[in-house]
Amino acid sequence: MRHKILASVALALLSSSAFAADDSSWTGWYLGANVGRGNVDSTSEPTLGGTWLQPTYDGNRAELVRIWSIDQDGNGFQGGIQGGYNHQFDRVVVGIELDYGTTNVNALDRVGPVQMTTAPAQLQATHAFDTGASYSLRPRIGFTVNDNKTLLYATAGVSYLKVKSQTDLFIPISNYSKYGEAEKTVNGFTWGVGVEHRFNPRWSAKFEYVRANLGDFSYGLADRTGTSMGATETFTRDTEYNAFRIGLNYHF
Repeated sequence: MRHKILASVALALLSSSAFAADDSSWTGWYLGANVGRGNVDSTSEPTLGGTWLQPTYDGNRAELVRIWSIDQDGNGFQGGIQGGYNHQFDRVVVGIELDYGTTNVNALDRVGPVQMTTAPAQLQATHAFDTGASYSLRPRIGFTVNDNKTLLYATAGVSYLKVKSQTDLFIPISNYSKYGEAEKTVNGFTWGVGVEHRFNPRWSAKFEYVRANLGDFSYGLADRTGTSMGATETFTRDTEYNAFRIGLNYHF
């Protein structure tokens, strides 16, 4: 009888250990939210056309492009939700994650008046950008430490970000005034690294850094005073994005 009781206790302990080990696995679906600080580095450069290409302006074009170009930097709040699936092989964890959120980063910079060295004119410009919805799809791969409670991982994939750009040009001496704006969801390669720790079988917290090299888009400017005489400017905005964020996940 005593042997039967000992066998029953041993079986119960083994079953309990197996259940605990299974619960500690990273394999499975998860859903969570994140908040953080985003940074956008964005350049805007003009391409001159129309009457700007006439020989009269051969000595002015390079200076016009230099003064009207800008490199802008903005910081702001970012937050959203994420979900995905992990599969664990021994200490290695592979998975895929989809996130969606908003990135509230903007910048506004005024240039000039700047006196030209190649012409008796001053140039002024106003450049602005604003960002909005963002989402990405990224595979993840990492390995566990700390008795399988902590996951160190790297991630890479494709990211999307809505960007709005505005440009205002002015040459006071001739009342030359142009304005243009455009909005586009740009996309590109994204990568990052992170650490995620499980406090219990259901809940984990993470800290990660992500960076995205996004594409560019172009738009033309409209004449507001009828003084352009056929001169045209097309601005191209290029954007890079990075963020530090913390998140909380629930594992199903």
